Amino acid sequence: MADKDVKVNDKYVGSNIDDFFNEIYTPEDLAIIKERADFLLQIVEARKANNLTQTDLSQKTGIAQSTIAKIENGKINPSLNNIFKILHAMGKTIRVASL
Repeated sequence: MADKDVKVNDKYVGSNIDDFFNEIYTPEDLAIIKERADFLLQIVEARKANNLTQTDLSQKTGIAQSTIAKIENGKINPSLNNIFKILHAMGKTIRVASL
């Protein structure tokens, strides 16, 4: 392809990812995204603190290892039932708390 055929969208050149996110998400959306990421990170940290592999956790919960990987990577939204299965397998639970 010749250079003349290349089209560049200059809208975000010189911007950072925060500028992009702030344009497409509301502050409330961004807060929820951060809380979700923090929660998933806590699940991964708890699994590792319990010296469990994803396969170990799969065997304890009956949830496929590939599903656990997708949950931990934020690629799928787990059901509340699966969240409790995962947490209980690690001796954890969740509570509703004020923001």
